[in-house]
Amino acid sequence: MEQNQIQYGQYCLDLEREFFEDDKEKTKFVKKCVQLCRYTPEYREWVDYLRDSLGYKTCDISGENGDEVTVEIHHHPITIFDIGMIIVDTYLKKRRKFSSLNIVNDMLMLHYNDKVGFIPICTTFHEKYHNGFLIIPPKFIHGQWDYILTNGYEVSQDVLDRAARLMDPVNNQFIGKSWKNVNPDGTSTIIANCA
Repeated sequence: MEQNQIQYGQYCLDLEREFFEDDKEKTKFVKKCVQLCRYTPEYREWVDYLRDSLGYKTCDISGENGDEVTVEIHHHPITIFDIGMIIVDTYLKKRRKFSSLNIVNDMLMLHYNDKVGFIPICTTFHEKYHNGFLIIPPKFIHGQWDYILTNGYEVSQDVLDRAARLMDPVNNQFIGKSWKNVNPDGTSTIIANCA
């Protein structure tokens, strides 16, 4: 019997795992890890540190103040779910045993070491982004968002493609007081107006 294992008669329960039965089980596990991470006191302290010590209290796109509107910390361009999935996939690739506690700890360490990308953004813009009506140019990203792409982590092609699209100069044109995105059909869309 291993240290992180409970055995009762012929039955055995492992605290750690090395695989998932299918992708659905893995996705469910990662979602739970993200939820756990967000509810830790350490995550709350990280968010408070960004706001209170580093001054990220205003929406980087609209300039609205956190005293007037709700300003949230948005993980960008690699979402917090992506971060969790990348960490899990890295454990799986290296065939290392892990528990949700290992994953949450690794997620928090990336946050505390400034190895995640984020942007303080008001609720309205946050909703627009998640509903597909806002593209956030790299100019607005804080933190070493590309660290996870270049330091031996197992990153999906989807995340790599998203990062490449974000960095494409055609998607990051500043015209007057607006960021402009060039659509695949050649038309352009205003991303954000800057005051």
